[in-house]
Amino acid sequence: MPILEMNGLGVSYPGFALQDIDLRLEAGSILGLIGPSGAGKTTLMRLIMGQVPPGRGSLAVMGLTHPGDLKEIRRRIGYVSEEPPFQPRKRVTEIASFAAPCYPRWDAGRFNDLLDEFGIEPRLRVEHLSRGRKSLLTLALALSHGADLLLLDEPAAGLDALHRRKVLRLMNEFVADGGRSAVITTHQTDGLAPLADRLAILHRGRLVLDGETEDLLASWKWLRYREGAVSPDLEADLACLENGAFGCRGLTGRYPEISGRLEAARTEGDLKVEGATIDDILISLTGGH
Repeated sequence: MPILEMNGLGVSYPGFALQDIDLRLEAGSILGLIGPSGAGKTTLMRLIMGQVPPGRGSLAVMGLTHPGDLKEIRRRIGYVSEEPPFQPRKRVTEIASFAAPCYPRWDAGRFNDLLDEFGIEPRLRVEHLSRGRKSLLTLALALSHGADLLLLDEPAAGLDALHRRKVLRLMNEFVADGGRSAVITTHQTDGLAPLADRLAILHRGRLVLDGETEDLLASWKWLRYREGAVSPDLEADLACLENGAFGCRGLTGRYPEISGRLEAARTEGDLKVEGATIDDILISLTGGH
């Protein structure tokens, strides 16, 4: 049974619509959900959490469905929102005391260990925490109540490099037993490729790419070549095409399919193949906006 399954999922607001989302996430996997601002990433997270009802299509979370199973769904999800909804005057200990009774699998020892690792003083009031520390506090709560699915909306926002690495390590540990999964939305794709088993790109409310990370990075390649070394029909299909004084450069998402037709140019030294990054793929599919 998949952790997440969406079929034709959508919802509409004035000026925006999330449309026809078909997405499946297996247990033990991490999904990197990326896209420009306003693409619909946070809306999709809120749909999963049941904060907004679907306008159309179906959504199952660990085999449970909205609205009848909503209470159980929320118990089994750890949600780290981009703007944590804490009351500024509450102390960290008070927030934990409020959360604990809501979750049958609450682990106070785990929570205190995470506070120590993140350098968060338990007696501090929320108003005295930086934006990054608030995100880490939310993550500590999410990791301490026995969640089966983590939803992390920009979890690295406001964090330094050291704490970003800690977050990535904790995500790997979370799914290591094969029974739990995570969805991460982020604008910072550095470090996402080795973390996310699967990538999904949203653009203007539509899913424009979805696949295993390893397969996508094997398919998307930069071609650097001498003018005329690539046939016109292949060149016409390249994205981000640049023609310069020292040769041409373009991005393909079909490298395994066309590699045989490029072999002669490679052998003669007229073409080089270079790996693409997740950012390269994102910009190619969304035009950078």
